[in-house]
Amino acid sequence: MKRISLNRYFIACLLPLYTGSPVFGQAGDHSRRNLSASLAEANASAAVTVARGLPCIFDPQAYGWGAENRCPDAVITAVVVEQGGRRLIVPLSAFADLANPHSISLAGKSPKSFSLRISGGDAAVAYRAVLRFNGTGLVSRRVESGEFPQESNEITLYRYNLGLR
Repeated sequence: MKRISLNRYFIACLLPLYTGSPVFGQAGDHSRRNLSASLAEANASAAVTVARGLPCIFDPQAYGWGAENRCPDAVITAVVVEQGGRRLIVPLSAFADLANPHSISLAGKSPKSFSLRISGGDAAVAYRAVLRFNGTGLVSRRVESGEFPQESNEITLYRYNLGLR
């Protein structure tokens, strides 16, 4: 029963975020905007799609960055990072728990390594996320509290076995 519920949940709630299908109601009952940044030194660009007005698809009591004990006003539905015209790997887990983003930037001095910085939330739930990339894709993510960065942070490492594709 749980497996069926989870599959229905994924199909009904998460999949439309990536396909653009208006399953949650009529088209136009929510809005989308893009945050974008570029970095000439690394020949890189990033676009973060933010959707507002979507129904809450997670338990409001679940922990996420940028919203606490309530459904977020805005969620990130896509992160596209390109370098030299080639799209880099950015898994869903890198941004699924980041809510209410308000700005992004790219930083780095090398074409081989650069970072996407996402800032979001407000006051006690403010956060800064730093996604580090190499020439293939995302290699690490660090999210820290805007108020207590040393005490409240999360680090994730990513590895890909691209030889099996």
